[in-house]
Amino acid sequence: MDSEESAKFLLTVLLAHGSNVGAALDSATDYFKGKYTVTRMIEDHIGLLTSANGYTVRRYKGNLKCHIAATLGQMDATEVEYRDIVAWIKGMQSKGLTSKTIANVHGLISAAFNSMVREKKRPDNPCKGVSLPKSEATEETATFLTPDEWSIVEAELSQPYKAFFTFLIHTGLRFSEASALEARDFQTTASGQHVVNVVRAWTKDEDNVSYIGPTKTRQSKRTIGLPASGFAKVRPLILAAAKSGGPVFLNTAGTHIDHRRAWGVWDRAIMKAQSKGLTKRPRIHDLRHSNASWLLHAGLDIYKLQKHLGHRSITTTLDRYSHLLPEGLRDTTAAMDRAFGQRS
Repeated sequence: MDSEESAKFLLTVLLAHGSNVGAALDSATDYFKGKYTVTRMIEDHIGLLTSANGYTVRRYKGNLKCHIAATLGQMDATEVEYRDIVAWIKGMQSKGLTSKTIANVHGLISAAFNSMVREKKRPDNPCKGVSLPKSEATEETATFLTPDEWSIVEAELSQPYKAFFTFLIHTGLRFSEASALEARDFQTTASGQHVVNVVRAWTKDEDNVSYIGPTKTRQSKRTIGLPASGFAKVRPLILAAAKSGGPVFLNTAGTHIDHRRAWGVWDRAIMKAQSKGLTKRPRIHDLRHSNASWLLHAGLDIYKLQKHLGHRSITTTLDRYSHLLPEGLRDTTAAMDRAFGQRS
């Protein structure tokens, strides 16, 4: 081969064809002759994305390399059929990939075929109509802390992380959003309402380097209310940030709070809390889930909760939290009584 990269490519093709040298060489020859493979199609699709941040692009390229390139990626994109997509899904299942991972990668493939259809390179999308495997998980992945359980955890936290984690559970902000807040993002309206403007978040580029960029989605850019008690707790931090020009929440070294160090602090606090009666094992992100559950039980409308959390769709909010609606079970039972009560 004329380069190490070409040799690695041939090795990948060889493995994909079960060490059949003839078939591997034919496939590699087709590739270098210009066959428009699924791999090239997806590479083109990624190149056309205008709103994806560096982290998303890196994740897409990783999915292409790990789950597509050596199998479906070798096929001519103009000849892929429904059954080829089904075969790919079954192959991913046989490797033990989760239903969620398969669905995410399938979404990338389907989006790339949509781009191909839009460019009139083929008439249809073979991914459409394919039944994706359903998750066999039976347990709710989110962990919801009660106020009493949170008190146990909070008692084991020390500053400056205590203020940060308390802010997360009181506001429901994502870690990446709260850690990017600056003094200018906090305001008090003419009516005395304290608000937080969420306009940026930490993310990563294609080289996995962290930087402050836009929020996760357009809907994530939002303004949320902050009660007077919550504002009072962070006011000293806001004033300090206004003087320094840095972020509101800092770590012990005086720099922005990063997830790796914060997780270590969180993990140690959870272990101590468990020794004092906490029976759950919450993640940092579960502070966001807990905030949602507290607001719902306090009577907040779920559509307003969607805006508060910055979800792109109400479906996301309903899927995650509708079972927590305090009136849900009561109203359903009452309806059943009205519908069937007199017949029993």
